[in-house]
Amino acid sequence: MIISDKMREQFEAWAATKGMGMHLPRAKSGLYVSRVTQNYMDCWLESQAGQAAEVQALRDALSAARPYVAFAFSEGMDGSHEAGLQLDAALTKDASN
Repeated sequence: MIISDKMREQFEAWAATKGMGMHLPRAKSGLYVSRVTQNYMDCWLESQAGQAAEVQALRDALSAARPYVAFAFSEGMDGSHEAGLQLDAALTKDASN
């Protein structure tokens, strides 16, 4: 798996809060010298992928439900589409963290 600089920076910032700041040197291959740190990186990457998949599933469900929700509230709630867009923005923000 190719790891972007941004993802590596995010991992290293997280790892530093867990006491691994001194265990972040990497070999020429790009892998961490510490096998424990590399294992944490592998697990961290998997957790990020899982969170992204979960957020995408929620966004897909929201997209599928939007026509029904908008129809149901169209007469009684102005701005239901705007509320959906705000929810989309919040989910997107959570996915990027």
